[in-house]
Amino acid sequence: LAADPWPRLADLATRRYTTLKRARRRAERRRREGWAMLFEIPDEIEAYLGVLDAFIRDEIKPLEAQNDNIRFFDHRREHARTDWDAGGLPR
Repeated sequence: LAADPWPRLADLATRRYTTLKRARRRAERRRREGWAMLFEIPDEIEAYLGVLDAFIRDEIKPLEAQNDNIRFFDHRREHARTDWDAGGLPR
């Protein structure tokens, strides 16, 4: 008969619980020490993003919509429009 697997499974579960407990304690200590990541966007960056979004909306999008210009803004076609053997010149 094979050895009873339950003692090994119990040992693995205990080790995993101990590892998780240690990881939680380490994360809590890092939060207390100021290691936590800040997810706030600084005001000047947020203001610039607003200006950038307005520029795209007011200048770029109308250019895309004119005539057949969308083909020049489609990055997926960049490879087809570029002659790589001629140093990257347009075809």
